Amino acid sequence: MVVEMNDYQTDTFCKRIYSTMYNNLRGKKILILGFAFKANTGDIRESPAINVARYLIEEKANVFVYDPKAKEKDIKDMFPSVTVTDDPVASSENAQAVVICTEWPQFRTLDYKSIYDKMQHPAFLFDGRNVINLEEIEKIGFITRILGK
Repeated sequence: MVVEMNDYQTDTFCKRIYSTMYNNLRGKKILILGFAFKANTGDIRESPAINVARYLIEEKANVFVYDPKAKEKDIKDMFPSVTVTDDPVASSENAQAVVICTEWPQFRTLDYKSIYDKMQHPAFLFDGRNVINLEEIEKIGFITRILGK
């Protein structure tokens, strides 16, 4: 039952990304923040980010991934077309969206203003883990969608 609920939430989250971005992800650069199952681990098994990445790739998005501990090899073995990065701010250059999939504490304090400034506009931020301060992020200029809100 829990697995079915998690799959449902992830599916709903992916559909929200798609519909918010004008029903077209083809060729759009999307940066996923967090690929590990949970913060403070590099374990990607059963991570919701797997289904999110799969969905984005199927919709022909250009997917970039930043995770502080998940191994690049593990991610690339699963998704060869994904670009794994070690710098989320630099990797936001010309991105259309940021998608938060793991509740890493450092995602609460990222320089979202610098990220926004590097992105194409409108710039979207999708938070699947309720990590961000919604008011602050929207003041910067992001169009936001939060899972569960």
